[in-house]
Amino acid sequence: MAELASRRCAELILQLAGGELLAGLVDVYPGRRAPKKIILTRRELLRVMGADVPDKQIESSLSALGFAPVRVDQNRGAEGSLLAAWECTQPSWRAEVEREIDLIEEVARILCLDKFPPRLPPPASEPLVSRTMKRKRASANV
Repeated sequence: MAELASRRCAELILQLAGGELLAGLVDVYPGRRAPKKIILTRRELLRVMGADVPDKQIESSLSALGFAPVRVDQNRGAEGSLLAAWECTQPSWRAEVEREIDLIEEVARILCLDKFPPRLPPPASEPLVSRTMKRKRASANV
């Protein structure tokens, strides 16, 4: 279809603007990329989402989106294993999905985000207290 459209476009350019049409076609498609493999682990899914998802739901959600998950951990037969891991193949139409966190987001989106408990991440460090606040606290304790 693209070749036919290209030929028609060349004909119209010749009719309207003149010029010379050279033989052959030029295709500048960058080439096929090898399918990327992304590993999804249950441990990371639990850490990020705060709730467990059954193996069958993980596999069916990712399969429906074209990621073709294959269980690759040592405990392949153990349902719900904390060590569960899936190797997923990135579909050609989903180039934006590149990391494990992207797969977790896809699983959560399919399963509906409100099924997961709301929670805040733990603080990175102790809260910063200004000198003024320290003085106020010290004077309140006297």
